[in-house]
Amino acid sequence: MSIWHENYEQLVFSSDEVAGYCFTLVFSTQLICFIMTICLTRDSVANGDDDNAPHICRFIVPDNTSLAEILRLIPTQAYLATIGGGKATWSVVSGRPVAVVAQQWSETKLLSWQTSRLTSLNVTDNTLYLHFNYHAQIEPEIVYQVLSRLKLTSSR
Repeated sequence: MSIWHENYEQLVFSSDEVAGYCFTLVFSTQLICFIMTICLTRDSVANGDDDNAPHICRFIVPDNTSLAEILRLIPTQAYLATIGGGKATWSVVSGRPVAVVAQQWSETKLLSWQTSRLTSLNVTDNTLYLHFNYHAQIEPEIVYQVLSRLKLTSSR
């Protein structure tokens, strides 16, 4: 897995996969680099894909990496299962919906109301937890529109 970040050279030194976990050692060209662990899980897309559920993958990024940068990395790393026909749709949640990823889109689409502050998401002990929900071949723009209108609290 290769992770790139502005002001840094390539951050991955080595990678080893053990029992479904992706471990990555990160080194920066800067003297001080605080890091954050990203823990990914995803739904299965088919019966044969269930063997490795929940498909846990962990990697490390500098702690000043934005949510948009983190989400831009995921499709480039072949973590999300692809399907025949090329139209898999995923929503990303971290305590609440944050984005939509589509196999046919070139970029992840953050929900417009989503804050860029990672502290408002599911972060525990400097680990950001992201889960990818599989929506089969539902049109990704429909999933995006539904999640964009989602209310997280009741009106008073």
